[in-house]
Amino acid sequence: MLAADFVKGNYDRLRLDEVGRIWISATEAVHCYEPEGTLIGEPVSNVCFGGPKRDRLFITATTSVYAVMLGVSGAKTF
Repeated sequence: MLAADFVKGNYDRLRLDEVGRIWISATEAVHCYEPEGTLIGEPVSNVCFGGPKRDRLFITATTSVYAVMLGVSGAKTF
């Protein structure tokens, strides 16, 4: 049984969540697939650095807001 067809990109690791979705790290993104193979995703609308050290990247999408800790700080803005 084929769950999903990965034809483009370099894939590294995968993990399963408690409802059976497959999370895969790839060169260009993190991919998440439903158990039947449907790719979950939503368009990203904006990004912004934040946090006390400006090392957290906030990402707004269609229905979600994500926060990712980085090893670099955003430039100061005026």
